[in-house]
Formats: sequence, structure tokens, C-alpha cells
Amino acid sequence: VGTIVGAKIWETPSLRWVGVLYFILILAFAFWMLFLADTRRTKTEYHFSFALYQRLFIRYGIFMIGLACFWQISVEASQVAINYSKEFFDKTNSASSLLLIFSSVGAILGNILSVKISEKRLKSFIWITGWFVVIIFLFSTILGLANTLDIYLIVQTLAFFIGFFFGWAVNLAESYFFS
Repeated sequence: VGTIVGAKIWETPSLRWVGVLYFILILAFAFWMLFLADTRRTKTEYHFSFALYQRLFIRYGIFMIGLACFWQISVEASQVAINYSKEFFDKTNSASSLLLIFSSVGAILGNILSVKISEKRLKSFIWITGWFVVIIFLFSTILGLANTLDIYLIVQTLAFFIGFFFGWAVNLAESYFFS
């Protein structure tokens, strides 16, 4: 909802200052909440927390970097789909940002369905990651097909499946390494 409202505000030049003001207020509120939470910590809790994070990063650093790469690829693909829908299908910013809903619903469903096969995590992770990689490699071809056939539903379906395989693979990977 925030993405759609933000895109709609940004499309209206006279309302852009509202979006900027809202962003500044949310940022100030977030810093204030972090400050309040941090003042309640003692020095030993902070030290313990830092040491814990350091051990986790040493143990799972490559894994965390890999998941961050998955996340970035998924976000970049969604952004390309949004820009593509604006440029080739003449959608507005707010209509194009609806693709994020398709991607989010896909990620939620992929996350939920991954629980059903949690006993075969590694094998499933390899299979689902393979599908994710195939979709990413065929991404521009699929977008070109959607433009050639002039079917926007293909772009929406692509956004859904990117989210679906992303959510499924990340949940399987996290459950495998953190169980």
C-alpha cells in the first residue's frame, strides 16, 4: 500500500512535498525509537550482542551474503518489470507498482509451501534455485514476449513467479542452515 500511495503522490507534482515530509517524519521516528531502545541496554548486553553477531557472521557469512544476493536479484527484477510496464505498456507509476503485490504474494506463497517439504530441504533448495535462475536468465526474453503479444498478464505472472521462487528458496535455505 505504501508503494502505491508513494507512487501516486510522486505523480502529482504539487503533492511531492507531502511524500518528502512523510519520509522525514518516519525516518525521525525510526531514529527516536532506536535511541530509546539503545538507552535501555547495558554495556555487557551490547558487548554480548556484538560478539554474538560476530560469531554468526563468521559461521554463516557466505550464506548471509548469498541470501542478500538472492534478495538483490529479486528486487532488481521487480524494478525492471516496473520500468518495463511503464515504458512499453504505458502504465502509470501507481499501476506499475502493483507488480510488487504480485511479487509479494508469490513470495508469501512460496514461503508457506516450502514448509511442506522441509524434510528434503537441500534437494528442494537446489531444484527451486534452479527454477529461479532459469527465470532470471529468461527474464528479458519473457518481457519481450509480453510486449510482442501485448499481454500484460505475462509481466504480472513473471513478477509472481520471481517472488514465489525467491520466497521458497530463501525459506528453505534459512531452515536448512539455522535448524
